[in-house]
This record gives sequence, C-alpha cells and structure tokens, in this order.
Amino acid sequence: MRAHNDMMAAKRTSLPDNLLDRYEKGILLQTLDQQWKEHLHNLDYLRQGIGLRAFGQRDPLNEYKAEAFELFQMMLAGARQDTVSAISRIDTGALMDQLIAQQQAFKEQSAKISKKA
Repeated sequence: MRAHNDMMAAKRTSLPDNLLDRYEKGILLQTLDQQWKEHLHNLDYLRQGIGLRAFGQRDPLNEYKAEAFELFQMMLAGARQDTVSAISRIDTGALMDQLIAQQQAFKEQSAKISKKA
C-alpha cells in the first residue's frame, strides 16, 4: 500500500495542478457507470429466477433483498478495484504530451483569431 501511495504522490508532483484529479474523476465515473449497468443486468437476472425460491418455502422478497444487497456490495468492491487499477496505470508522460499538444493547438487557434481581428 505504501508503494502505491508513493507512486501516486510521484505522479501528482509530475503533473500540473488538478490534472490528475480530473482524470481520476473521469475514470471513477466511467467505472461506476459500467459497474452500475452490469449491476442492473444482474438484478434483472435475479428477479427472473427469484420466484423459484417460493418452492423451497422461502420468502422470495426477503431472498431478493438479501441477494440484491450482496450483489450491490460486490459491485462496489469491483468498482473500487477497477478504479484503483486504472488510475495506477495512468501514464503521466502521455498525459503531459497530450496537455502540451492541447496548449499548442489553443495558441495556434488564438493566433489565427487575433490575425483575423
């Protein structure tokens, strides 16, 4: 865990302010969206098969609630794992290259606009 924290601190210091934060937020939202869609599909499958629990003398509603909660906990754990994994693979060199390219494109556009004015 300490090695991971040291690695993330090094990444933060090598990038401009808030750039890594913006990428982390984007990754988090993308991961949560993907995990949530998968969770909804899992709940749909659970709902389709939960009626069979009544044959086993179990209350289908209570069974659904318990299993849905377990699926939700698994979704959260998967989202955490996927998010941390994706963030740890961020290449700060590529981010800096992308940032520099964006800044140069902005400067070129600004120069073109100012020449027209």
